[in-house]
Amino acid sequence: MISGKLKNAEGFPAWRNELIRLLRPYDLDKYLTTRVPRPDDKKQAKQWEMDRAEVEDYLLDSIAHNVLLTLRRTSWGIFRIPGPKRILEMITQDAQAFLAARNDKSAQGSKTTGAASQLRGQSNGLAEQYHNVRFDLDRERMARRQLQQLVATARQSLRVLKNGLVSIVAVHCGGFGTGS
Repeated sequence: MISGKLKNAEGFPAWRNELIRLLRPYDLDKYLTTRVPRPDDKKQAKQWEMDRAEVEDYLLDSIAHNVLLTLRRTSWGIFRIPGPKRILEMITQDAQAFLAARNDKSAQGSKTTGAASQLRGQSNGLAEQYHNVRFDLDRERMARRQLQQLVATARQSLRVLKNGLVSIVAVHCGGFGTGS
């Protein structure tokens, strides 16, 4: 597990290096550092999906909630989560842009009045509340989709079991309609 969540742009380089270092022994770092195409073979494609989802979950879980909200709001929108490599690329761009902007501001020595700062804080608070609600709705939709997939899988499993039982009974009883 990664030692700390990504909380700000200053911590990005160490966070990124640790994330890749922790995934490398499992050969999962490739999903962050290179484009890994989906295999044509069904079994390999299933493994590819599981590996990619695992890396994506691990990546998203290692980002502080407020940073994740900002990224979702500014970089990839509220309803679409890109793949793990693209997420890392966007975080890299955002962190670099933030650090560059901060360095520019400190070089200029810009100052903000107290009233403007207070209004900005209120605006950010309202925006965060709005995006918290949207984020919760998005998670609820994803959970609902996962539940629907589980129900479909359970139904399929029941059909397979039913067909298997019918076959076993048919073999055991010598077949249906044979009048034994």
